Amino acid sequence: MEVKNTMKIKQQKTIFLLWSLFLMCCTGAWASDADSLTMVRYDFSEPLGSEWEYIQEPVKENYVIHDGMLRLYSSVTSLKDESQPTFVGLRPDSTAFTITTKIALADLLDGDETGLAVYQAPMGYAQCCFFNLKGDRRVRVRLVLKNLTTLVCDRSVGIPSAIWLRVQAIGRMYSFSYSTDGKRYHWLDSIDKSLLRPVVVGQGNGILVGLYSYMGNPKSQAGRSFADYDEIEYLH
Repeated sequence: MEVKNTMKIKQQKTIFLLWSLFLMCCTGAWASDADSLTMVRYDFSEPLGSEWEYIQEPVKENYVIHDGMLRLYSSVTSLKDESQPTFVGLRPDSTAFTITTKIALADLLDGDETGLAVYQAPMGYAQCCFFNLKGDRRVRVRLVLKNLTTLVCDRSVGIPSAIWLRVQAIGRMYSFSYSTDGKRYHWLDSIDKSLLRPVVVGQGNGILVGLYSYMGNPKSQAGRSFADYDEIEYLH
């Protein structure tokens, strides 16, 4: 048992080192092309524009602009269901991009979650979600592929006053990370882009990357859960 654990630790360290070197190379390549990159920042001081897309016809009262933030009221409908989940996203116009968002406040009970989603179809998407588990705030990366749901990463983040979530499309991968101060980001895990191709998931009209909020624990007496998004940055 001890030998197996030692080998596993060595394998994990090797994978982390290789991934770090890969990201450094990619970051260097992006830095050399910095002049050609475009940064778009949404501070939610105005109503959402036509570039934002929903899944099915949106329930308008689930999307509220207030005090420079976008409040998403959670839906009992998940992204897997084709029935008006709380989700609003952008359609990347480049194969390489970085999308970062700040969650300023999240009123979530056990079973509720909110965060970023890379969405192709109800049977093909990845999530980087922020949720509450018995008072412990956690982040999780999940892959939904047809009838299989895979928990890719699950990590405790303590009780931060705010949290930043990020997805980067680099090469063949979607890479997910988080920060509790908006400066230092911690890598969570990555998912191969090819897994979310329409030919794999059976349908889809291209990737949407956006914000979602899901109420997995309906609580009509306590009121609906919600999350306040302070901003979103789109680098492409």
